[in-house]
Parts: sequence; structure tokens; C-alpha cells
Amino acid sequence: ESIAASGASQTIERSMLGAAADAPAAPEMDVAASLGTLDLPPESLGAASQVTSSMVEVDVDQVFAKFKAGVRAQVTEADSATHYDLGVAYKEMGLVTEAITEFEHAARDAHRECMCYAMIGLIYLERSDLDRAAESYKKALSAQAKTVEQEMNLYYDLGTVYEMKGDAQDALYYFQKIARRDPGYRDV
Repeated sequence: ESIAASGASQTIERSMLGAAADAPAAPEMDVAASLGTLDLPPESLGAASQVTSSMVEVDVDQVFAKFKAGVRAQVTEADSATHYDLGVAYKEMGLVTEAITEFEHAARDAHRECMCYAMIGLIYLERSDLDRAAESYKKALSAQAKTVEQEMNLYYDLGTVYEMKGDAQDALYYFQKIARRDPGYRDV
């Protein structure tokens, strides 16, 4: 089942920018089937007492690499909904590089571009990479397909990033853009 369609992912409230409901439904991907294609050797399923922690790491890495290869074989470049869902899943698992890659693939769809770059900005914000967060939020703002709500959220996110950077002038610029439209918006 699609994460966006199920509502299972409530990662954050302000970066879930409303466009997912307007996007076409994603075809279902059979993750269980892709895991079944991993063809693990029987010896890898041996007794846990014989497995060391370094062996487990290698096995997990191999399994994940095979899983990603299976996903790549099943998901087309144009399947932005699945790439977005994978980005959310990878983000929630802490697989930042993979999440960013999936969001970048999904952002090729003009209807998801704003939301994807907002999610990338959130990832960078969570990692305290404020410059990259601001850059991603600006890319989201430059997307052609965005709602007023998405735009307001992005102005707020940018204001917050610049406030965190100690750049009061730029923070004030974005907060004033919001205040002109809606003086009661959040805490602007």
C-alpha cells in the first residue's frame, strides 16, 4: 500500500505540503515479492549463536543492496509516487542519502517537485545543515506547481532556518512575507 495514500507517514506537519492528495494514486509495489527475489543462501539462515555482529552487518548490507536493486528493477524513473514513498520510508529509517536520492527522482514530476524539495530541506534541517536546508526550501518555492499553503509553509521554514543561522534580516524578510498575507499565521 502506498505510504502517501494510506496516511501512514505523518513525519512532520508543516512539510506535508498538501499536494499528495491531488497527485494520482501510485501503483502498488509488492515489497514482499522483491524481498523474495533476494535468494539468500541457506547457510546465511544458520543459528544466531554462530553469527558475529560484523557478519550481521555485512549480511544486512548485502540484503539491503539486493533489496534496492530489486526496487530499481521494479520502479520506473517516471513513477514519482513510488519514488516519493520510498523517500519517506528511507527518511524514517534514517537512510538519508537514499531518501534524498528518491525525493530528487520524484521531484522530476512537476506536481511533486515542491513537496519533494521541502522534504529534502527538512532532512538537511534535521541534520543541522542550514545552508542546504535553505537551498532546498528555495528550490521548493521555485516549483511551478505549488499551493498558497505550501508557499506559506516554505516562507515560514525559510524564516526559521535564517533565524537559526542568526541572520535576522533574511528571517524577517520571510516572516514579513507571511505577515502581509496572514498576520495570524502561526507565531509570525
